[in-house]
Amino acid sequence: MPLGSTKALVVESRRAIRLDSRVAKSGALVYTVDSSVQSGYGPVRVFPNAVATDPRFLQAPRANGESVTVDGITAKVTSASSGGDTVLITRP
Repeated sequence: MPLGSTKALVVESRRAIRLDSRVAKSGALVYTVDSSVQSGYGPVRVFPNAVATDPRFLQAPRANGESVTVDGITAKVTSASSGGDTVLITRP
């Protein structure tokens, strides 16, 4: 979802399989990508951003019923199964 001319909100369904086998919980990973920010300076930001307690973002995926708000837009997981997540996006 566009947040501006260079920034987008991305929601990605993640499961603890293959490359993500170390993810602590399955769910919808919410992050922003800003193409105006140079690589190495943080063009991708994961939410919730708990670097101090979860530096590899293993707890970051949102499970069923959980939500996160980024720049006024809320992404809430309304259902989840082994096949993926359904996410409701709301704007102010």
